[in-house]
Amino acid sequence: SGIVASKSGVWLNNELDDFSFTLKDSNAFGLAGSQANLFRPGARPVSSMTPTIVVKKGKPILVVGSPGGTRIPTAVFQVAWRKVVGKSSLLQAVDAPRLHHQAFPDEVWVEAGNAARRWSAGLQKMGHKVIEKPAWCNVQAVAATAKGRGYEAVSDGRYDGSAYAK
Repeated sequence: SGIVASKSGVWLNNELDDFSFTLKDSNAFGLAGSQANLFRPGARPVSSMTPTIVVKKGKPILVVGSPGGTRIPTAVFQVAWRKVVGKSSLLQAVDAPRLHHQAFPDEVWVEAGNAARRWSAGLQKMGHKVIEKPAWCNVQAVAATAKGRGYEAVSDGRYDGSAYAK
């Protein structure tokens, strides 16, 4: 926000929860404390922001981004992979169920619903701790149309929102 509380000097924004406040405690996203991410004057927190532009032959074919802390990279990757490699429609890529694993804690999140039930057994057989969670990450995406003559936009159907591309 660029605004600092006059008496305390604290930034007024929503990024403070990205910091580690002690080495033994996790931050708001479950990441273990680290020296590099300790809250201190002038420090910038570790960020998971992943604005992504996919280019083909010098032209942008896909733009994807999302809020969601440490879950952003996995959500953005899954949407981009489904669209570019899996050849899904943009709507299918954004609306598809998601998985998330951030190394620590050692658990796989599966989005609640039918896919979670299908994926959980296989992941557990491989030794993963699986946790079913409600939706996370509100992905927004814009893609070039199939013939490259325009763009289409999709706003994640799990949340309120709309998208428009011209």
